[in-house]
Amino acid sequence: MLTRLFIFSVLMVLGAVDASNALAIDYNQLHLKSLVTNDTKLDHGNENLVTIAMIYQPGCKWCKKQGKALAKIQHQCAQYANIALIGADGKTQTLRRELRHFDKNLPAFEANKKFLLKIQGVEAYPTTVVFDKKGKLIAKKRGYIAPKKLAQVMALITEQRCDSVL
Repeated sequence: MLTRLFIFSVLMVLGAVDASNALAIDYNQLHLKSLVTNDTKLDHGNENLVTIAMIYQPGCKWCKKQGKALAKIQHQCAQYANIALIGADGKTQTLRRELRHFDKNLPAFEANKKFLLKIQGVEAYPTTVVFDKKGKLIAKKRGYIAPKKLAQVMALITEQRCDSVL
């Protein structure tokens, strides 16, 4: 179980907003529509792992840049954490088209109003959200995250099993 110290460590590395008390969102209960298939069941990977999701919008150059770092993490650390993309602020077709800029192995979903309300909206793109193993939102960071910081977060959330990814 994640301790308050662990959550604090993740927040300090990211410079993120503490979402652990304010947002009682269960990622596993959300029904986000897949942008890759027409499935409406959220299948983001192994439900026993921490999940990092990047919320992107069409035309966001920083999203594309961060997406490259997330793809490296996905390839090297898939057994330790779920990595996903969540598209927002665009029509489904546009969000799907934007996926050409990201690794095809990254699962991608479309944000819905319920999801956006639960995470208290998105102020800037990319926005990265971290969910614990139970699907509870523990951190939210707006803006681009440098690869070195992403690597630090991965080391923390995977208990040092994935610490040299970038």
